[in-house]
Amino acid sequence: MGNRIVSILVLVFTFMLTQNTAGQDLGIHQWKQRIVIVKSSEANNPLFQKQLEQFKEAEDGLKERKLVLYAVQGSTSDFVDYSADSNNNAGQLKQESIQRLLKTSEDFEVLLIGLDGGVKLRQTEILKLEELFRTIDAMPMRRSERKNK
Repeated sequence: MGNRIVSILVLVFTFMLTQNTAGQDLGIHQWKQRIVIVKSSEANNPLFQKQLEQFKEAEDGLKERKLVLYAVQGSTSDFVDYSADSNNNAGQLKQESIQRLLKTSEDFEVLLIGLDGGVKLRQTEILKLEELFRTIDAMPMRRSERKNK
C-alpha cells in the first residue's frame, strides 16, 4: 500500500513539473496578453494564409483585446504583437512550448489562450474574427476591461 501511494505521488509530481515547464515560456504573456496560435504543417496551406490575412485586416480589434499571434509553420514560428503592451521578448519562445499545446496530427489548427493561460478555443478550421471577438468579449476579464474604460 505504501509503495502505491509513493508511486501515485511521483506520478502527480512529474505531471505538475511537466505542465509547469510547458507553460513557462508562454507564461510571459499570462495576465498581460491573450494568445492566438495558428499552426500549419506547410506555409502555403490556403487555410493558414487566409487566417493570417484576416488578422491583418483587424489589427485595431486585435490590439483592443490585447492579442499576440504565433504563426507556426512546421518547425518555425513568427510572432506578431497586436497588444498595447509590446515590451516583451515573445519572439524568443521555445518551439516545444507551443507544440505541446497543438494537436500535431492536424494540418491546420487555431488556438485561443486567455489571460489566465487556459485554452479557451481550439479548432481546425478558419476562425472568423466575429467568433474570436465574441468569444473574448464574453470572458469575465474582458467584460471588466470594457467596463473600466
